[in-house]
Amino acid sequence: MWIHKTLKNKVVAYHVYLANANFTNPKTAYQLGQTGTLVYVNQDTARSGWNHIGTVSDYTNSPFFLVINGVMSSKTGSTGADAMKVTY
Repeated sequence: MWIHKTLKNKVVAYHVYLANANFTNPKTAYQLGQTGTLVYVNQDTARSGWNHIGTVSDYTNSPFFLVINGVMSSKTGSTGADAMKVTY
């Protein structure tokens, strides 16, 4: 999980690093941005390495965040991320 409380007036790009062969969930829900937008990634077929999962443009003073939402993810396979990267 990543949270940044002081960014504002930014365009933020979210990336996850997937290389662990045990991460096989076909519908992993990543929640990102300031509004909790859901992005789904098939971890069983995602390429190994950095995967761009979304970009958020927002100009309020709300926190930016990136989390794996276990409730909205498929219950099939293992879920995880080797690393998360946020650029702005």
